[in-house]
Amino acid sequence: MWNGLCFEIEVVDISFRFGVQDDAPQLDRVQSLSIVGLCKSHYTNEEIRALTQHIKPYHTWIAQGMFSGFFVFLAENNGDIVGFSSISGKGILHGMYVLPEYSQRGIGSKLLSGVESTAKQRGTEYISVTASLNSQYFYEKHGYQYLGSASLPLRQGTTIKAISMQKILTCP
Repeated sequence: MWNGLCFEIEVVDISFRFGVQDDAPQLDRVQSLSIVGLCKSHYTNEEIRALTQHIKPYHTWIAQGMFSGFFVFLAENNGDIVGFSSISGKGILHGMYVLPEYSQRGIGSKLLSGVESTAKQRGTEYISVTASLNSQYFYEKHGYQYLGSASLPLRQGTTIKAISMQKILTCP
């Protein structure tokens, strides 16, 4: 509930699980709202609009069969998806999104931990991510190394600034 100053959300029961195809429409919603709500500190409204219009919806990825080798790990509150992370079988982190009203509650950390653990079990040696500028501290806090500046190409020749990061997964 919005009280004029901040969100007040009752977090009753956050559960974590792997995503399935039927989750795709909710993932699209979480992804868009996360970008709009959490990237304001580092990107202009025009860049945010371009980014949300550029991203291919998850239901489209699934319909085109692009999900083979990918897995999605998600967080739910009372059956509603409030965050998710997706990674390819090659160790490329494609998404880490949490609804703004659920941020700063450890959900992103648990999602990342779940993805890393599963990737390690599947034999992945490292995880790479081209991340938004606002997420650099989050990834550094979780052991990711900054590799350098990156550019994320969007539609119509637009690009936005991003960062390239990587984490080597150690043996258990």
